[in-house]
Amino acid sequence: MGPRPRRGLAEMIRAINTGDPEMRVAAIQTLESIGPEAKPAVPALIAALSHEDPRVQRAAAEALGPRQFRRGQADKPRRPCAGPWIAPTPKSAARPATPC
Repeated sequence: MGPRPRRGLAEMIRAINTGDPEMRVAAIQTLESIGPEAKPAVPALIAALSHEDPRVQRAAAEALGPRQFRRGQADKPRRPCAGPWIAPTPKSAARPATPC
């Protein structure tokens, strides 16, 4: 990776650490799309897991998913998750799982 992408990477890491929630989510999603070259951002992504905004937490968790930082995997579509696990009960059986 040349100097220009590295500079952009540093700016995205800074946005994850200091931006408003929407900016943080956008920076996280951009880093996720970069794939393995975004490995220097992993510590910032881990810190974002404990952010107060659940949208930031979810974006960080998705970016840190098992396939995101392996070479050649970032562009492959991810299987959509079914949302939080809901124990089958008479009430919950009738409602769909929350989408991610």
